[in-house]
Amino acid sequence: MTHPLQSHSGWFWPLATLTWEVMAALHAVDPEPKGILAFEFAGDWATARQILTEWGEAGRIRAGVSLGLDYLFLVLYSTAIALACLWAAGRLPHPALGVALAWAQWVAAGFDASENAALLAILLGARQGPWPQLARRCAAVKFVLIGSGTLYALGGLIAAASFEAAALTARIRKQ
Repeated sequence: MTHPLQSHSGWFWPLATLTWEVMAALHAVDPEPKGILAFEFAGDWATARQILTEWGEAGRIRAGVSLGLDYLFLVLYSTAIALACLWAAGRLPHPALGVALAWAQWVAAGFDASENAALLAILLGARQGPWPQLARRCAAVKFVLIGSGTLYALGGLIAAASFEAAALTARIRKQ
């Protein structure tokens, strides 16, 4: 199995930097007292309405900005994590798992986009339909996929650090 980003590892740091910057912007516009994460996991109409009421008009505007910005964020984080998975695949056994998890990050982005659409429907005035449940389910799948990719990438980082430490120890012993 291959991935179209396998030969683009140089994109990781610029994408990771942009991802962190957009994440900071998302944090800055997050509505209060309950943030967008609570809205994602509301799961039912009563909870969603309560959050919207607590936000008031200013909070709903902030939520709309956050959801709009999240469409950029989902492209950035999913691609950055995919690149990290591909990098880790070169350092861990069973590299096909890393390639599959790289693809899974784009699947996560699709779930994120669907979640955003459901939340926007609620924010724009929908009063019935599957939107809170759909948003919760999409958010849950998204976070499982992102978490799996991130843990795999961290495993690759640990493996690379362990290899480098062992190589350094061997060089020191030879001296």
